[in-house]
Amino acid sequence: MNKTTETQLQDHVNMLARQVEYGFDEVDGSEEDPVMDFLEGVLNFEWIVASDTETLLGARLLVAFGGPNIWIDTRKGVVEGYWWMDSAFASFDTETDNARELDDYLETIWSC
Repeated sequence: MNKTTETQLQDHVNMLARQVEYGFDEVDGSEEDPVMDFLEGVLNFEWIVASDTETLLGARLLVAFGGPNIWIDTRKGVVEGYWWMDSAFASFDTETDNARELDDYLETIWSC
């Protein structure tokens, strides 16, 4: 079966949304935990902060770039993917244990 780029993009976005919700894949031989391993691969962090400039509200994480471009928005609870003229979106539950753990790690990084 030949998948279109639009279908491939949607599959990738869906997979990332499920990982944020339910858990990231463990890297073989890693001494870190899966969330930290995932964050080490993030290409860019865009911090979303309150007007007091101290309260972290969320982050946009660039996890793929150059074809496709994929962002995870932890405040909105959505993964956004763009590839040429195609776009794909998938929501995730921000209240799962894994999503909250991701937020905790982001808060730690922001605090440094």
